[in-house]
Amino acid sequence: MGDLLEGPATLSSLFRALHVERQSALRQQDVLRHWLDDHDPNKSLRISLRANGFGLLLNEFDAAHPHHN
Repeated sequence: MGDLLEGPATLSSLFRALHVERQSALRQQDVLRHWLDDHDPNKSLRISLRANGFGLLLNEFDAAHPHHN
């Protein structure tokens, strides 16, 4: 139950929840950018995002939300 409160722990679990796990990388990036507009990724998701090549989106998020770093 704590996982639901904290959000997804990995990029793959987030993509499954958003139903984009089989979409193109560009589509995934677009969906992820919109998801980040309304959500603050937890530490484990941040690690997964960076490990899977989405670190630039985190940089954008952190620049727009400096208090969430």
